[in-house]
Amino acid sequence: MAQTNPALTLTFVGQDDGIKSDTGNLHFDDFFAQNFPEDLRARIDFRGQMSHDDVMALRTSHYVTLIGARYDTMGYMLLEAMSLGCPTIATAVGGIVEVIENERNGLLVPGQDIDAMVEACQRLLDNPDLTAQIGRQAWEDCSALYSPEVVASQTVESYKAAIDLFQGKRIS
Repeated sequence: MAQTNPALTLTFVGQDDGIKSDTGNLHFDDFFAQNFPEDLRARIDFRGQMSHDDVMALRTSHYVTLIGARYDTMGYMLLEAMSLGCPTIATAVGGIVEVIENERNGLLVPGQDIDAMVEACQRLLDNPDLTAQIGRQAWEDCSALYSPEVVASQTVESYKAAIDLFQGKRIS
C-alpha cells in the first residue's frame, strides 16, 4: 500500500513481540530492515508501546485506525477510536463484530487477511466522503451505546435486576 501511495505514511503502535520466522522471532526493526527498501522505511513509523493519552492524540491526527486483531473479547481500542470519530477498519473477530456494522460505522475484513485489509484501506483513501460518513456514524453509535453515562445506567439496571432476583422478586 505504501508503494502505490507515495504520500502515505503509516504509524504502528503496540508491543513488539516479534514476527515469527524460520530462525526465531525478528523484532520490528530487524524485520523491517530486511524486507523493505529505505524509501518505504522513511514513511513508516513504529512507535512501540505508548501511553493511552499518546495513542488517543495519535488517533486524532491520523486518517484511519486499523485493528488487525486475531481475537478480541471486547474491542476497547475500537471503542476508543469510535469515541473520537476515527474511521476504523478491523478484523471480523470476537467482540468487534458486535460493535462494527460493516459499511455503516466501520469496515470489517476477515481475520489475518492482509489483502482485504489493504483493499479496505485503499477504499477509504479513495473515498473521503465514505471515510467521513463512517467516522461520523462511529462517533454517533459510540455516544449512544457506549458512553460512560449509558454504560453506568445499564450497570445499575443489571445490579438492580440481580438484587431483585436474589430477593425473589419478579423481573418484568
